[in-house]
This record gives sequence, C-alpha cells and structure tokens, in this order.
Amino acid sequence: VGIDDNFFDIGGDSFKAIRAVRQIGTTVSVMQLFQHPTIRELAAFLADDETSHPSDLLYELTPPIPAAQRQFTVVCIPYGGGSALAYHPLAQAMPENVSLFAVEMPGHDFSQATEAKLTLRELAARCAEEIEATVSGPMLLYGHCVGSALAVEIGRLLEAKQRAPLGIVLGGNFPSPRLRQLEFFHTYLPLERLTSSRMIYEAMRGVGGFTDVLDPAEQKFVINNMRYDVRQASDYYTETSRTQPAKLATPICCVVAEEDPATEFYQERTADWLTYSTEVSLQRIPKAGHYFLKHQANELAELIAAQAEGWLGSGQKENAAQPITHPPQSSSFNIFLLVAFGQLISMIGTGLTTFTLGIWALEQTNALVNFTIISIFALLPGILVSPLAGAAADRGDRRRVMIGSDVLAACG
Repeated sequence: VGIDDNFFDIGGDSFKAIRAVRQIGTTVSVMQLFQHPTIRELAAFLADDETSHPSDLLYELTPPIPAAQRQFTVVCIPYGGGSALAYHPLAQAMPENVSLFAVEMPGHDFSQATEAKLTLRELAARCAEEIEATVSGPMLLYGHCVGSALAVEIGRLLEAKQRAPLGIVLGGNFPSPRLRQLEFFHTYLPLERLTSSRMIYEAMRGVGGFTDVLDPAEQKFVINNMRYDVRQASDYYTETSRTQPAKLATPICCVVAEEDPATEFYQERTADWLTYSTEVSLQRIPKAGHYFLKHQANELAELIAAQAEGWLGSGQKENAAQPITHPPQSSSFNIFLLVAFGQLISMIGTGLTTFTLGIWALEQTNALVNFTIISIFALLPGILVSPLAGAAADRGDRRRVMIGSDVLAACG
C-alpha cells in the first residue's frame, strides 16, 4: 500500500474503515477517514494541531462538481443503525453531473460511540440548516427504511424555509403509526426494547443486513442504534398521524423492491404516504431485496436520476412512476375488532360443528367409519384449496376473498 493510495479504491469499505479508525484511536472518525482517504492526507490532517474536528452532519460522497455543471444534488438519510458511508455504492453509481451528500447521524459512528444521539426533530432541524447553507441548486431527498421519517420532516422544514426540494424519494418503508388502543402496552411493554438482540440480528440477516458486521461489540452497537432509530420513527409517525399537519407540496416517490418482505402489500400501502404529501407515486425494482441501495445501486441511481429529471420538467415519460391517487382507507380499531371477533366466532363454530356432527353420526349409526368420513370431509376442502388460496389472496382483493370464503363456508 502506497502513501497516496486511496483506502476505498483498493478495497476499503465502511466496515474496514471502522476497524482502521479503531486502530488509530478516537482522534479520527470514519467520515474523516473518508474525507482524507490516503496515508499522506490523513497524516497531514492528524498532524495539524489547529485542526478542528467539525460537527457537520452532511458529507459529500461524490467528487466536488462546479455549480454550473451540477444538474441536481441528492441528500441521503441512512437506514436504522446505518451511517453515511452506506451510500458509498450509490454515490459511485450516480451520473457525473450529480452530487450526493449523506447524513452522518451523531452517535452512529462506532469509533465515536460516546457521542450523544439527537432526537428525530433535533436532527431534522440541524440537517435543514446545513442543507440550506451548503447545498445550492436543485436538490432532492432520499431516505431508506426508517430514515424515511427523517427525510419527510427535513422536507417539511425546508418547505417552511422556502427551500423546498424537488421531491422526496423514500425506499423500502411505509408510515407505521401505533394504534391509540395499544399505546398503554407500548408505554410499559415497548416491543423494540423487549425484542432480543439475537432476534433482531437474525431478522436483519434474513433481509440482507449485517453481512459484514463481524465484531460482537460492533453488532451490539448497531442493534442498539437500530432500536433507537425505530423508536424515533415510530414516535414521529404516531404523532403526525394524530395531529394531521398540513401536507407537503413536495412530491413523494415511494421505491419498493419486489422481493422485500418489509414492503409487502405495497400495492395498497403506498397510499399511506398521501397522509404526508399531495402527490405520491410508486416505483418498483424487480428481483431486489431490502438493501437495494447497496446491491442494486446502479438501478436505484438510474431511477433517482429519471425521477429528478421528471420533477425538473425535462424527464422522459418512459418508465414513469405510477401515480397513487386513492387515499388510504379511514382506519377504525373498533371495526377491526368487530371483524376479528366475527372471524373468531366463525372458526370456533366451524370446529365445534365438525366435531359434534361426527359424534352425532357415531351415536346414530354406531359405526366408526361414519365418524371418520365426516372428519375427512371436514379437513379435505382445506387441504385441496390451500395451494390455491395463497395465490388468490395475493392477487385479488383480500377483503372480497375473505367475504367469499365465509359465504361458501356458511352455505356448506
């Protein structure tokens, strides 16, 4: 390794950077290593006694571009427990005339673990101030997973400052407010705290996360940050769903991966973003999982560029985002309880009827074969229909499927 070799060009990534700065000590952060990626630059940075370690949140991950040549700028917010360097693959995939900044949230750098975390609203206020002071020209926001909540709040603050972004692109997430009726349980039995770290780790591994986090201390640090970020996003969605603030004039584009279990039922749930913006659209990335910002960085970069060109008024109509016009259904927990209780009574009644009818046949005929035949015919329809039921529920209106099934059960 030469003194002028770039750490990231010779195979370095965010996790190798964490291990490198841990060897150096607490005098340098991961993002400062990214800003000074050669031995010569980093040595000069560390040797400067007057060097102030800035507390800025925005870091430019693409090479600097003159304002006259820059088409637009993307400001990215990390997912739960993530860092700004998570967007390094996306920055490399962006067109040459596009700048990409990422937010490094305080307390999320393992090399600076003692740094105090900020609440979502505090973080949004600081990000909005830095964006207003640092980013010039057309700009859009991108938030991934629980980072979507922070992106929406930053967009709201920028609109108030008359510095509205072109749009907000939100990946792999939908609003998730808590139910009023369950607030008591959340207060005294918070799910994100009671869920074991092992369960969180296995769940994230299942969707493609933690592939490079090998150190147990680092795993614990990231998981604790995930708990914090999830709680902040959930609190934000819960509060805004109840206060119903004015909708954003800034359009929202929801990006989902077709193989991502976190965005299951996106055909319906995308409409939930209409609670936050007057204009919502949907884009899909085929054959992708939850962390498509890393594994499908080229596809995401093309999608963001096309979306930005459309918002600028110069985009092509090909592969345009699907507009979402139907508002979300007004939810009522009482209606849900009524339906759930009705289904419970129906299933109990079906089970009792089947059992009682078999006993009645046995008593009337004293033939065990009749009891067996009735039991078989009670189970056989479910066995035969089960392979098709899932496909029907996935492809059709699940409400009509449920009603139709109940009607056929009642006729039977």
